[in-house]
Amino acid sequence: MAAESADRSGDDAIRIWVRGRAAIALGYEGTALPFAELFAEQAVELSE
Repeated sequence: MAAESADRSGDDAIRIWVRGRAAIALGYEGTALPFAELFAEQAVELSE
C-alpha cells in the first residue's frame, strides 16, 4: 500500500525511499526475503 501511494505522489525520491525501507524491514525479519529482494530491485531500477 505504501509503494502504491508513493507511486501516486510522482516523487522519485519518495518512491525509492519507500521501497528501500520495505526491503530493509522485510530482509531484517528474514521471513519474506523474496519480497525484500523485489522491493530492493525496484528501488535500484528507479534510482538509475
